[in-house]
Amino acid sequence: MASLLAKSNRFLTRPTEIPNSLCSLSFFRLISSNNEPDDFPPPSPSSPPSQSLVKSICSLVCHTYLRQTHVTLSPHRINLDLDANSLTHEQAITVVASLASEAGSMVALCFFHWSLGFEKFRHFMRLYLVTADSLIANGNLEKAHEVMRIKGCLQAR
Repeated sequence: MASLLAKSNRFLTRPTEIPNSLCSLSFFRLISSNNEPDDFPPPSPSSPPSQSLVKSICSLVCHTYLRQTHVTLSPHRINLDLDANSLTHEQAITVVASLASEAGSMVALCFFHWSLGFEKFRHFMRLYLVTADSLIANGNLEKAHEVMRIKGCLQAR
């Protein structure tokens, strides 16, 4: 994760916002058991509010992704019960980089596609760059190319 953070930090205004591990514990709990959303412990009170929100969103994305793996019509689409206005641009890129590192490219890509449904993220270039960079770090060049192709299509409109 350290190498991913070093690469992704060049796109962040405040690189110290990315904690060492955001959703790995929750993600692996989901894989190893049949947890309900209420089974996740709340973020620790000592975590800064921004960090707690990022952890919560990572857990929510991982949980939603695992619940929707049976959906094959649109594998990149997830429905998150989350107000996009409560999420800053920096938090969004932290979430996507953390998900790619901890949960994998497809989970990160699901969050990326969800975020594009909102105007405030649709034209945020760093989101595309961090997503593509994270996918490349995972060796997923095809998906990184897809992310940049989406940005190109949006700019052509």
